[in-house]
Amino acid sequence: MNANEIHSGKDYIVKVGHNEVKVKVISGSDRGWVVKTAGGKFMPVNNSERFIRPVEHAPVPAVPAETATPAVSAPVANPDKKLTMLDAAAEILKGVSHPMSAKELIVAMEDSGIWKSPAGKTPWNSLVAAISRDVQKANPRFRKTGKGLFALAEQGGEPCAN
Repeated sequence: MNANEIHSGKDYIVKVGHNEVKVKVISGSDRGWVVKTAGGKFMPVNNSERFIRPVEHAPVPAVPAETATPAVSAPVANPDKKLTMLDAAAEILKGVSHPMSAKELIVAMEDSGIWKSPAGKTPWNSLVAAISRDVQKANPRFRKTGKGLFALAEQGGEPCAN
């Protein structure tokens, strides 16, 4: 974007590392802009080329009070939200009848498209560590069935001693 197209008080999508982040421009100067992220953090943006596009706000249609529906107290699943590594591993293990190793789980998660390593070199080590922490909880989702093999706790069977 051009520097004269960036205005204080407006929302923009900004390139931060490899990510695109929604920000609100708080103030501008001849050296750059101070922006606030959706998470509430303030950061400087010194290059107008990092601004990708303005955020277009859709107009909110007016709803008469008598037709408005009350707010639902139950949380609605966000279809755009990505699964965590542990949630994806649990989904894979739900679909199989045998224990799997961490490397097999990572390959299955990536092949099915439900989770992809964000650039880690050894995601299976991260998965083993996360499952090992989960196994120590009071109500674990996973259980260790053998050396390097994991299954869902709800699938029954005897846990491994090591």
